[in-house]
Amino acid sequence: MKKYKKLLLVRLDRMGDLVLTLPVDSHPDLKDTECFWIIPVGLDFIVQNRPFRTITKKLSFFDFFRFVKWLRQENFSASVVFHAPWWMSLALFLARIPWRVGPLSQWHSFLFFNKGIRQKRSECQYHELDYNYLLLEQGLDLQKLPQHLPLELHAEPPENLSPRSYVVVHPGMGGSARNWPLAYYKNLIESLSESTSVFVTGTNMDREWLEPLKKNTKVNENIKWLDGQLSGTDLLRLLKGAKTVVAPSTGVLHLAAALGVHTIGIFSPITVQKPDRWGPKGPRALTIAPAVDCPGYFKCIGEKCPHYDCMEKIDIGPEMIL
Repeated sequence: MKKYKKLLLVRLDRMGDLVLTLPVDSHPDLKDTECFWIIPVGLDFIVQNRPFRTITKKLSFFDFFRFVKWLRQENFSASVVFHAPWWMSLALFLARIPWRVGPLSQWHSFLFFNKGIRQKRSECQYHELDYNYLLLEQGLDLQKLPQHLPLELHAEPPENLSPRSYVVVHPGMGGSARNWPLAYYKNLIESLSESTSVFVTGTNMDREWLEPLKKNTKVNENIKWLDGQLSGTDLLRLLKGAKTVVAPSTGVLHLAAALGVHTIGIFSPITVQKPDRWGPKGPRALTIAPAVDCPGYFKCIGEKCPHYDCMEKIDIGPEMIL
């Protein structure tokens, strides 16, 4: 087994993907290795005590070569790219990092990685967390662990709210998977608000979900709309104090699970969207998907499917949450 003094780990996509990648640096074979992360701008609140650098997905010509210069100065002995734009693999090559690991999936990976690993992730044989560990283990010649442990996040609940006195519902998502119909979120929020406080969270990117939901949901002092109002740290604190968090396949669901909170994840039965691949990892995480044999592999085939619209078959009542 090779030894690595300083290891660079790169994941430049969504929040949930990062949550399902960060645990790899706790691999026991890396206990004497200095691990350094490159992550997207705005997700620094997730890495917590890990050394890291944030970067945008698009760099100017000048910033790119300044980044290459920084890589050389840091003297990394190896790098593992879990997901990044093509220019990242070029930067690692130009910086002469001796051991460059990444999935062999696109043209640049064949050119710039000297330890490319073939992973057919679309076949969904493993969970995303396991795929990330396997890439690290195979690429760096580490021992294969019998169990891949998930991320554990730490946060204090908000000081102005009693712990477990409220529910968080996060209806929005980035669109990479099918979601529960808005009318069902509306009914759930309204029924929950009859007996508890409900905090509805979201980002500016979730407007297409939240604006019609706000418009059609009954006004109730127990329903608090917090979309676009929370920093990353504020979101972690709110999730930590919740009795239950309900969300589709999105980053907030993974954050809540990593915090050890009771989570209910809403998932599609489409092969590449199933919870078997993307479900939250945590001691109190529950996932719900339609119990159908879905013929869709990459996307829903709509009305051609005999089960359409199966997402309407998902039933989540207050008794599952409170």
